[in-house]
Amino acid sequence: MLVSSTKHNLLSRKSSLKFLIYDRTGWIGGLLGKLCEKQGIPFVYGKGRLEQCSQLLADFQTVKPTHVFNADSVIGKPNVDWCETHKTDTIRTNVVGTLTLADVEDILREFDNVCTLRGWMPTSSDLSRPGNFIAKITKHEKAIDIPNRMTLVDELLPISTKMAKRNLRGIWNFTNPGVVSANEILQMYKAYIDPTFN
Repeated sequence: MLVSSTKHNLLSRKSSLKFLIYDRTGWIGGLLGKLCEKQGIPFVYGKGRLEQCSQLLADFQTVKPTHVFNADSVIGKPNVDWCETHKTDTIRTNVVGTLTLADVEDILREFDNVCTLRGWMPTSSDLSRPGNFIAKITKHEKAIDIPNRMTLVDELLPISTKMAKRNLRGIWNFTNPGVVSANEILQMYKAYIDPTFN
């Protein structure tokens, strides 16, 4: 996720904020929009494709955002293995699109603050979301049992708007402290959610 803000400190009043969010139809982008509505933050979903510079420029010129959130990514369906067989599609969005968005911000020279939030294995209380790590691993016959960090969306996504309001910059590992393995998660899933799970 990429968050940018203008040179001017417009963050003293909530009404001075205007977010441009990429990934209207995705899980994280949709949640960001709902969070903005709940907090009364004006926002617009970007219409341009991330890899199309002219479309992004049009979005910036039309919206005139104080901050840009890029939640757009290819995660693979039904699982991440899809990305291995669709490398061009994956690179086009996850690499080229993100770089193009950063280039557009640089071209406009209106942005002096970039805050990159690096999420990993997003998980939330909404187990119906296909992008949810727990929902994914419960559908696999085998899970790789390596302890890893997680992005707990319910806890960390609200922090993203607070970070934007505070004009924070830099690269942040947007994960909760500590690690957990897939097998540990599956054991908790069985204990707390579905005792019939095998």
